[in-house]
Amino acid sequence: MTEMPNFRSRPRSTVTTWPRARRPEPTRDVLALLAAPVLGLARAYARWRRRERAIAELARLDDATLADMGLHRGEIRSAVIEAQRPGWPAERRRCR
Repeated sequence: MTEMPNFRSRPRSTVTTWPRARRPEPTRDVLALLAAPVLGLARAYARWRRRERAIAELARLDDATLADMGLHRGEIRSAVIEAQRPGWPAERRRCR
């Protein structure tokens, strides 16, 4: 039978301390519940501002430039909304 090698080991402390389990703080939970709708409104406002900025930028273009992009002036708002819709392709689906 072979002997186990004698490795030096560090002295072990006699008292083992375990980290305390973190309890959920009720204040943090309440703040999270209250902040969720506010954050949702802030995100919706940011999306609306981006959309309006894009519409205003396209509206400043002349008709010839819009025609080069395949747009009429009356289609600007719907084109921007469709382009920003999640899950939709970036190309516009149009029949001409």
